[in-house]
Amino acid sequence: MDKEVYGYEDSHYISICLDQKKCIIRVFYVNIIENYYDIFNGCSARELSTQILLKYNFNRFHAIYLGRELMKAEIALALNQIYIQS
Repeated sequence: MDKEVYGYEDSHYISICLDQKKCIIRVFYVNIIENYYDIFNGCSARELSTQILLKYNFNRFHAIYLGRELMKAEIALALNQIYIQS
């Protein structure tokens, strides 16, 4: 992957996991340089992507990636399957 083309930054990342017992998707936003993290919880990809994108200014490639991964997580949650972030 070409870091310049996709706007990839090593300074921050998103980690997505499911809490099947509580029926929620949990998203961790981590900024390594600023030693800062934020946690978002929700039941749908739409709800979470709106919360995250209103708070943080991601480039379009990160926003597309986030939306795709949140949809995968929502489907896995609905089908009670394991979600693996790619």
